Amino acid sequence: MGYEIAVNKAWEELSACASDSRKIIFLGEEYSFDLSAKQCICCSGRQIKQYPLVLLLHYAIAAAKGIPAPAGEWISFRELPSGEFYYPAFRKRAVEPLLLKYGDKPRETVAGLCGRLPGIVKEYPEGDVCLLIEAFPCVPVKVIFRMADEEFPAEAVMLFDRNADKVFCTEDIAVLGGILAVKLSALA
Repeated sequence: MGYEIAVNKAWEELSACASDSRKIIFLGEEYSFDLSAKQCICCSGRQIKQYPLVLLLHYAIAAAKGIPAPAGEWISFRELPSGEFYYPAFRKRAVEPLLLKYGDKPRETVAGLCGRLPGIVKEYPEGDVCLLIEAFPCVPVKVIFRMADEEFPAEAVMLFDRNADKVFCTEDIAVLGGILAVKLSALA
C-alpha cells in the first residue's frame, strides 16, 4: 500500500486547485499531469514510482498556488520544522550514500559530476566541492563535499533554500534529498 493514500490525496488536492493539465521540470526532466486521468507522465517515458510521484504532485500543488522565489539563504535539514527529529533518517537516506560513493574519491571526480546530472547548475567555491542543483524551478539544493584528509573523515552536507518549507513539508524534503543522493550516486 505504501504511498497510495498520499498519492490519492495529492491528486484530489491538485484537481481542486488546478483546472487544467500541468507540466513541471524535476532534475531537468519534464513531467506532465493529466488531471482527468490522474496520470503523471515523464517525457522520457520512464515509469514513475510512488514516492517521487508524491513529491511531483506536491510540487504541482504548490505551483498551482504560487511558489515563492528562493530566499537566497541556505539552511540545513535540521533547521526545517521537525528537522532535528528526522535528521538521523535524513542523514541515512541522503548523506551517507553520498559519503559511501564519493568520500574516498579525489576532488576532480566529484567536481566532474557538474553537468552530468540534469539540474546541476554549477560548481560553487564552498567546501572541497559544492554543487548547486535546481531540483525544481525555485527549489535549489546545495550539496557540499569535504574530502577526507589525514585529520578528518569525508563529510557531505545538503543545504536547502530557506523557502523550501513553503513548497514542501519536511518529509518531502527528506524524500527529495534521498532522490538526489540516488541520482548523484548513479553518476560515478
